[in-house]
Amino acid sequence: MAVGGAHRQLGVRRAAPLPPAGFGSVKVEVTLGAQRWSTSVFPDAQRKTFVVPIKAAVRRAEGVDVGDRVTIGVETLL
Repeated sequence: MAVGGAHRQLGVRRAAPLPPAGFGSVKVEVTLGAQRWSTSVFPDAQRKTFVVPIKAAVRRAEGVDVGDRVTIGVETLL
């Protein structure tokens, strides 16, 4: 079941490897254009925000590259 939701414009960046699950990650469903997938978002204490991984296949399908600004939908999962 999805609860809550947000759409936000974000910059696509390369990120360091993500920490193993359990480090404050939150399971979510993400929408970018016509693509929708389940993943987890991870806290980034240094930037005081969360990191949303965007699969390479999704970036290719939507014509998105590192440095592009995109609008995504995020729904938290219970």
